[in-house]
Amino acid sequence: MFSKSKFKEAENFIHSQARPIDQALYNYEFNDGSSQKVLDLLKDYQNMDGGFGHALEPDFRPSKSSVLATTVAMQYINELKLSKPNVMVEHAISYLLKKINRFPETIPIRYFWYPTPLVPDKAIQAPWWNIKELSPPTINKWPNPTVEVIGYLLQYSELIPNSILLELTEDLQRYLKLVPSITESIFYNFMCFKRLLPHAPLKLQKQIFNMLEKSFNSPELLNTANLKEIKIQRLVTEKNSFLYQKYPEIIKNLLQDEIDRLDPDGGSHPNWKWGDSELWKSVEKEWTGKLTYELLVVLKYCDLLS
Repeated sequence: MFSKSKFKEAENFIHSQARPIDQALYNYEFNDGSSQKVLDLLKDYQNMDGGFGHALEPDFRPSKSSVLATTVAMQYINELKLSKPNVMVEHAISYLLKKINRFPETIPIRYFWYPTPLVPDKAIQAPWWNIKELSPPTINKWPNPTVEVIGYLLQYSELIPNSILLELTEDLQRYLKLVPSITESIFYNFMCFKRLLPHAPLKLQKQIFNMLEKSFNSPELLNTANLKEIKIQRLVTEKNSFLYQKYPEIIKNLLQDEIDRLDPDGGSHPNWKWGDSELWKSVEKEWTGKLTYELLVVLKYCDLLS
């Protein structure tokens, strides 16, 4: 599936072009690198309020904290499989709790999170984050990023008041009754549920799996045309991943397609673009380092690297 020379080209791209944070994570996964090195580099992205910013999410570049960037930080931290929360995690969870919002009482779900704050017009970010006014999401779009955030709160439940955890779990159950299958923003919402699943109670896991089964009942949904800008390595984590278990051959073929599309420089380049050419050169390099690492680590945990 993946020749030694292709792997070496991808590895060389990470070592020469990726951000230090992605290089450190690669070394942790493939070269017995230090988890502390990853955490030390991640500190540069964390603000005094506990949230993360500073373009940790390459498409949203303001230095101020956002829930979006903080969830990305938690994704990095989770790859390190920490045995207990450290100070960085404690501050991040505290930030997320402060950013919780409540729906009007007419809405059957209680809580939600905005992915990004309002930022000045001159702030550098992808156009889809140019938000002029904050408004609560529709029920169908509620999972992104709220479901992912709930996952981290469940993961570090010792840091969260039991009353909040109970209400958030009830919100998840209400959503699953209201939305028996995902029909809008299916892949983005799926990624949020994928990140929640390992931390959900067993009964809730079963309910989520039932919803995902209905959402992905057709294999035709999984093709590059439908995925659009979303890379397959963002939807699958390992052999036990929901989509890999459900459609192993389709996922293998999509991963092979992604390998075949690797640039001559070895990178898995984003298939979207924004900003002027000079800005995009920098943003694209950041994304390519991250996406290339993600592809290699998915191949590793799906036993697809020889």
